[in-house]
Amino acid sequence: AGEHIATLSINECSFTYNITVPSAQNNESIQYATICQGEIFLVGSNEHQTEGSFTDVLVNQFGCDSTVTTHLTVLNPIINIQQNQPILEQTEIPNALYQWINCETQETVGNEAIFTAPTNGLYKLILTLQDCTVESDCYDVANLGVKNMEPFHINIYPNPITDVVHIN
Repeated sequence: AGEHIATLSINECSFTYNITVPSAQNNESIQYATICQGEIFLVGSNEHQTEGSFTDVLVNQFGCDSTVTTHLTVLNPIINIQQNQPILEQTEIPNALYQWINCETQETVGNEAIFTAPTNGLYKLILTLQDCTVESDCYDVANLGVKNMEPFHINIYPNPITDVVHIN
């Protein structure tokens, strides 16, 4: 690396050249990345899929070492729904987005961690944390409303009432 003088002689002629040779271009870089659980992050041909810091040495365009330090975050939003008819409650995750879906109509029916079903039916949760989305199974919400009651008769007597009322 640096300035060099080269002399070239051909027959009886001499030529002098100043040549600048660049220094080796070793590169170092730091990157921060986020992936979803189950995804792979590539640095060159090196695969990373667990959270942590990794140092990979690659060859740059000059044939020199290029060191890449990667700080990798792995997001793993977990569906954890507790059911207490007619309430479906997802454990709250900071910065997550909640989308409750009616499994029969595919209509969005709620967007909070706690969902109260308006009617009997099947409901699922789509949970998104940054770019990671997971989906629950459908939960059956049943027995909402008043059950049909058998007809019954009430007898109230005597009529007109005197001192005591009888109800059968």
